[in-house]
Amino acid sequence: MQRTDAGNTDIWLLDLNRSAPSRFTNDPEADIAPYWSPGGDRIVLSSRRGGRFNLYEKTVVGGAARELLATDQTKSTTDWSRDGRFLLFRSYDPEFNWDIWAMPMTGDRKPFVIVRTKFDERDARFSPDGSWIAYQSNDSGRFEIYVQPFGRAGERTPISFAGGVQPQWSHNGSELFYLALDGQLVAVPVVRSVVGQPFEIGRPAELFRVRVAAVDDVAMRQFIVSKDATRFLLDTVVEEAPSPITVILNWKPPEN
Repeated sequence: MQRTDAGNTDIWLLDLNRSAPSRFTNDPEADIAPYWSPGGDRIVLSSRRGGRFNLYEKTVVGGAARELLATDQTKSTTDWSRDGRFLLFRSYDPEFNWDIWAMPMTGDRKPFVIVRTKFDERDARFSPDGSWIAYQSNDSGRFEIYVQPFGRAGERTPISFAGGVQPQWSHNGSELFYLALDGQLVAVPVVRSVVGQPFEIGRPAELFRVRVAAVDDVAMRQFIVSKDATRFLLDTVVEEAPSPITVILNWKPPEN
């Protein structure tokens, strides 16, 4: 997770068994958007070292962060394929706004563009088998969720129809989850996701309303789903309770 402490944002690890946080990075510049490797031994993050947000990789056992990708554009990782072969990241270009890119984690590691328009395309996620990506785009005038093939040609499929952000796949690929713009967490059954055939979904279902920060303008995920899709971890906004008011009845001022 990313956490701001004493005015600086770093990556922290949280031991869920002991509820004990520990600092993972400690750089004067901001470190954000951490993603675990499929094997759990490394974390990719975005850091502003050098004046703009570039991609770095750091092993969990320690050592210095290693630069993965440095360009003239601000960028941050949005997913790591389950087979470890590709990273998805979003990159900002003043001419094209936010776009979706991928980078191989083997070979020459040369990035290539996935979705690039004059609109914002953000927060892409791999399907569990790596054949599809789900992402959000505002080319309709508001953010909606779409799915399209990865690594091959094919049409995109609309998933949301009344606004949606932050798509998440279930562990087995049978459902897609996203946040509606009114704060509802929505589940969409995946009916068919066979390579070479049209992607097909079932009827969306609203699960519950969440209390998070601005839904459609954030730089991080605000929820994740458990492996069995029965629990959700939410970045919830906590409202401070008002200070109690003390009322004294039958009070009389002291006599002079």
